[in-house]
Amino acid sequence: MRVFVTGATGFIGGHVARLLRERGDDVSALVRSPAKAAALEKLGCKIITGELSDQAAIAAGLAGCDALIHGAAVYEVGIPKSEHRRMYEANVLGTERVLSAALEAGTPKVVYISTIAVFGNTHGEVVDETYEHPAKSFTSYYEETKHEAHGAAKRLIAAGLLGGELTTMRGLMTTLAGVAGRSRPSAPYRAASCAPSLPLGRCWASSWASRRTCASLSPRPTGSRFGRRRTRPSPSLDTRRASSRLDYATCWWRSASCRPALWARSTSIPCGGQRPLGVNSRCRP
Repeated sequence: MRVFVTGATGFIGGHVARLLRERGDDVSALVRSPAKAAALEKLGCKIITGELSDQAAIAAGLAGCDALIHGAAVYEVGIPKSEHRRMYEANVLGTERVLSAALEAGTPKVVYISTIAVFGNTHGEVVDETYEHPAKSFTSYYEETKHEAHGAAKRLIAAGLLGGELTTMRGLMTTLAGVAGRSRPSAPYRAASCAPSLPLGRCWASSWASRRTCASLSPRPTGSRFGRRRTRPSPSLDTRRASSRLDYATCWWRSASCRPALWARSTSIPCGGQRPLGVNSRCRP
């Protein structure tokens, strides 16, 4: 099988490309920077240099392919408004461009890797793949772009794009800093468990006081109810369909966090202009 992969220099896409090659498939990868494609070249992947805005590169990658796996996206939160256009171009227009090209080329199988962020703030409700974001408000611009891209994928499926149902990934790596053994700019981590030792009681009290004060002064509160909810463990996604249909299996948070930490270490990715990530000794491949 010949497969065209976008986002292959990333964590998820890189593992997908490796598994495809180990299975004996031919893999073409759309790569923005050839300097980051050394691992893919070593695997024997065909490198196609281009961005999600490059229609010719996308068409070249899809030519003669049996399947497309689209996983490329820009993931950042808290970005200034000046950066919104760049994210929109990649996450929304890029997704539309890649999937539309697959539809036009008649690519037999298509996989679009989305994110749990398309569900947004479910206000404590445990949801599954059938849940629809109300689109009344968004917790980040990333969430907004991925929601729009998700809608674009559904429209293209309705227009004839093959590939079946949309798939999502649970990419919550909230403990990455702990398992990586890196210091954080805020609260320290407990050495025994790598868990954040935040004074949650004080956080809740501070957030409540902030909301009460801001209610009369009009500025945006510094602590939201959704933000407070993130400080305590609570399930937000029902994975029973994924388990029954795709053999999906949940795993402990430590294992899920160690995998990207080990990958980041192997690729020597710098964090915020600092030195490459180290990995806590508890992490194992």
